[in-house]
Amino acid sequence: MVEKAIGKRSQWEDYFQSFPSYCPIPILWSKSEKQTLYGLELYDSVQQELVSIAEDYNEIVLPFLQRYTFMYVFVLIGFFFLV
Repeated sequence: MVEKAIGKRSQWEDYFQSFPSYCPIPILWSKSEKQTLYGLELYDSVQQELVSIAEDYNEIVLPFLQRYTFMYVFVLIGFFFLV
């Protein structure tokens, strides 16, 4: 994320530019795009996956960030020096 935020100064800029501008993965679509799936089995699957992702975040990622806040602070400080 830091490299992406640096933009053109990043050594990874060419790589990031090679990514497609559109993501064909429904869980990454906007809310209105996901709404077009309403009534299809895929809509329910996407909703279930989003709930699962939120649960994983709350049970795994958030506790880690809360426990190791100091590591996150060092990443942010490093980021501000790069930008």
